[in-house]
Amino acid sequence: MARERNIFIKVYKDSLVTRAIDSLKIEGLAPYLTKQNIYMFSDDAIAPAKLVAEFAKKHDQLVLKAGIYEGKVMDTAAITEIATLPSKDELYSMFASSLIYPLRQFMNVVKEIAKTRPE
Repeated sequence: MARERNIFIKVYKDSLVTRAIDSLKIEGLAPYLTKQNIYMFSDDAIAPAKLVAEFAKKHDQLVLKAGIYEGKVMDTAAITEIATLPSKDELYSMFASSLIYPLRQFMNVVKEIAKTRPE
């Protein structure tokens, strides 16, 4: 399911992640680096959050600790809220729909006017 969405799931040692966040100067993630952790990476910033939210609905044992969105550390509530946002593809679809709807309405008006006119 993750591969289909171009999401990569990795497991790293906390010491390695601690060194990485120190070198990247990401503050606020260190308190979450306890027990076992998995890390999800994707080009689409919202896709991992959506995947985790879907998985958490079926599996109560999953505990979402934190995430990084646009370079900032987010807690569970923020990541869950981000998961409700539409993806890029959904936004493109909504945008295209909003462009097509007025054209359709115009075409329907022209069609009705054409019906009332004699040939």
